[in-house]
Formats: sequence, C-alpha cells, structure tokens
Amino acid sequence: MEANTFKVIKGIKAKSQAVPNDLKNIYEGDQLVTRVLKIKHTQAMKMVQVLRPLVPQHAYLAGYADSNMIVISDSANNINRIVELVNHLDTPVDGNIEMIYLKNASAKDLAQTLSSLSKTKKTLSQIVVADIRSNSLLIGGDTAARMNLKALIHKLDSEINTMRNVNVIYLNYAKASDIASILNEIVKVSASKQSRAGTDNDIIISPDENSNALVIKSSYVKFIEIKEVVNKIDIPRAQVHIEAILAEVSYKLEKELGVEWHTSVSSSGVVADVGTGLALKDIFSLSYLNSAGDIKAVLKILQSDTDTNILSTPSLLTMDNQEASIIVGENVPFLTGSQQSQDGLANPFQTIERKDVGITLKVTPRLNKGSTIIMKIYQEVSNVVPKVQNIAAVDLVTKKRAIETTVMVEDRGMVVLGGLLQDDLTNNVNKVPILGDIPLIGELFKSSKVETQKASLMVFIRPTILSNPVLANEMAMKKYQFLRGKQQLMQENGVRLIDSKDIPVLPEPEKTDYNRVVLPNPFDSQ
Repeated sequence: MEANTFKVIKGIKAKSQAVPNDLKNIYEGDQLVTRVLKIKHTQAMKMVQVLRPLVPQHAYLAGYADSNMIVISDSANNINRIVELVNHLDTPVDGNIEMIYLKNASAKDLAQTLSSLSKTKKTLSQIVVADIRSNSLLIGGDTAARMNLKALIHKLDSEINTMRNVNVIYLNYAKASDIASILNEIVKVSASKQSRAGTDNDIIISPDENSNALVIKSSYVKFIEIKEVVNKIDIPRAQVHIEAILAEVSYKLEKELGVEWHTSVSSSGVVADVGTGLALKDIFSLSYLNSAGDIKAVLKILQSDTDTNILSTPSLLTMDNQEASIIVGENVPFLTGSQQSQDGLANPFQTIERKDVGITLKVTPRLNKGSTIIMKIYQEVSNVVPKVQNIAAVDLVTKKRAIETTVMVEDRGMVVLGGLLQDDLTNNVNKVPILGDIPLIGELFKSSKVETQKASLMVFIRPTILSNPVLANEMAMKKYQFLRGKQQLMQENGVRLIDSKDIPVLPEPEKTDYNRVVLPNPFDSQ
C-alpha cells in the first residue's frame, strides 16, 4: 500500500491478516498484534477458560497443553491488560508436602494409579511420589488438591477381608522351618524400625512341616516382598559326591610312594614319573593332588602291597553345606560308674555308656564361586587294645587316631591327609613241634622275637560336584553298572562251591527319553 493510505477491514477478519507478532511487548494502542504467553504455575487450558469472557468476540484466544502456553491475537492495549491479569492469576500454588503412611496398599502401586489418574484429568497442580522404604506417599499441591488426594488415598488404602491377608507359599527345595526362622528375624528387625516411624507392621510367618509350606499373615504388599525373598532362597542346591580311601600304609610302601607320588596322575590312572620325588611323610601331612588324579589309581597302588591294610573305601553323597558321615565299627560298652549295693552283695551296681569304636568319617562340603570346594573333614580310626599285663586298666582301653581339618580343593581334585604313625608290636614264636610244648624243657626248643611294625594312616578324599540331577543319575549308574559287571564276571568265571546259575546278577536298567535311567521294580513278577 502507498504511504498515508489506510485499509479498513472487519475486526473478525483482522486476526487472519498479517498482523505483527508482539513477542517483546513493544506495541501499544489499538494495533492488532499476536502474543504468546508462557504459563508457569497453573494449566494453560484452565487459564483460557477464565480469560475467554474478557476478550472481544473478534479476538483469538487458545491454549496449547503440551507446552502449557496461551496464544492470543487482539489489540495491543487489550493484550497488555490480559497479560497483567495473567500475572496475577499465574502464581505458585501452596508448596506444602505431606507424608501419608499406608497400612494395606502398596505405595508403589498406589502412586502409579494416582499418577495415571492425574494425567487423565490433566491436573498438573498435584504431586504424588512413592517412598517404598517406608511404604508411604509424598503428596504436594494446593490445599484443595491435597485434600482430594488424601480422601482418595484413604479409600484406596482400606482394609480388606482378614482371611484374604493369609497366604501360603509351598517350598520346592528349602526346609520350611529354616526359611521361617530367617524371615522372622528379618521381620523382627524391620518391625522395630517401622514402629519408631509410626507404621503398622503386623506380620506372622509360621512353617507347616507336613506340607513344607509357609503360612503368612500380612498385608498384600508385605506378602509380595516376602515372596520375592523366598523365591531367591528356595532354589535347588548342588550335591557333592565324596569318594574316600582310608588305609594303613606300611612304612616300606610309604617310602616307595614317596618317590612316585609327587607326579600328576592321568585320567586313565597311569602315574607319570616326572620331577624329583619327595618323602611321603613330607608331602602327605597335608597334600593336594591336581584335578587329573584318579582315585582308582591310588586304590590300585595300595591294593598291590600286601603290607597295606585298606580300612574302608566309603562313597558318600550329600547336599551343599550339609554334613555327610559314615561309621564302620562296633558299639562297645564302657564302664562309667560303679556303686556297691546296700545289702552287701558281691555284684555292685554299674552304669554303662556305649560308644562307637571303629572308622568314622565326617565331611561337610561348601561350594564356592567357580569350581572350588571347602571341606570340613573329621576322620577317626579307633580300636580296642587287647588286655596286656603291663597296663593296669580296670576297663577297656581304646586306641584312637583322628584328623580334623578344613581344606579347599578343586572339583574332582584329590586331598591327602595322613602322617599318623602307629607302632604295632608282634611277638613271633618259633618252636619245634611237640618238644616246644613241653613245660620247662620246651623253652630249649623254641625262640621268640618281638617285632615292631610301623603303619601310617592315610586318608584320600576326592569330591565331585553334581550340579544337576542328570549328573547325579550318571554317577549312580556308573556305580550300578560297575557292580553289575562284577556279578556278570563272577557268573562267567564261576565261584567255588556255588553253581553259576545261583550267582545273582542285577537287572539291566531301562533307559528313558528324558536322559534318566529307571531301575526295574523289585516286586515285578519274573
């Protein structure tokens, strides 16, 4: 348009014309401008509802919820008046924060529900934050908003039926009484802390040993927390297969083994002669053989010596961190007290205590991270000493040799414990038949010699980790097939005074599709 020329249009169409944007608030008078207002403390859409009656019909007024802004197009004077009014209305809300402790509901779940409700209603003036540790809600906003929130929270946190607060958790692997003891200790500590905070924490946990289950009375949120803990504890534990050899090794073989033992043993059981040997007494006080060692090779060496007495070859299977024990011996009575009867009879009143005498092996394995095993070992060999004239004992005398230690070994590695020497005195008598038995004169036809035999007690232990039932089944089947093979060999070669047909042989196990072996039913008809 030319200078000094004016254009007259209707006011309702003016807002769609190319009017200037007054972003810096520099225009005044009746000139049409467009301005954008940033709302800080309230909702733009609510502010538009308040301002709508105050602007003329031809003006443009709209709110943008995403950025919480207002767009207005009108004369500069009207916009300045609206801006002044907005500055008075857009003031900070009451900044007070209140904490509400919940008794039944979960703070986390309830906060999510209230936040979703707030987004649906687009009420930005209220704040809800969950404090999971104390199971409470932090609410903020103006007084009216907080009052509405507290009323809603009170309804949502209402007490439900008492029987609905009783739940049962069935355990798969752990013992109910053990888990209940752990949980009750945790609840006890948690209850003392929350009682100081003013919250209610009524939780009852009782084990049902018949069904191996936990009966829990608590709020739903506490039950969920307890269940998460139980799921982490109630897990299958690995098993440990323990093979052992208990032997009294002769002094002669001890020196021979001392030359070859400081070598590695291959998986085939062949001892390789490498390096210089050490005396057995030096390396066997507490020695460790590498994981390639085969306990069968050790047994073969010991069996080849006639002066070695293999006391026992136990095979134990136990859970992680559970003691396994085996006792082979006699239950011998020992006199613990004697009291003369009042009637003066010759037979006094005696008290007897029975004790196990023989071979005792106790092993408690504990699995560590990786494939290492810490084993607490107690091994004892005891026997009753024959009565001799030079021992003034009123009761039985026992001889005991024991080893108690804690060692760490790799899976399928071998531990050797020993060095307990014992001197056995034997009186060997050589005599001429008949003449040597004549009293007095027979001493001229015989000779006696006292010999001392040294024997060292050795304990060979090899643990094997069975981390799943498949490995345990394979281990059992190896033992089963070994015994069955021995029976078949006896049936083929025959046994004196026994017909080959009468030699029993274990039946062939049945294989399934689940990598398991099922033994035949002993009551099946043949």
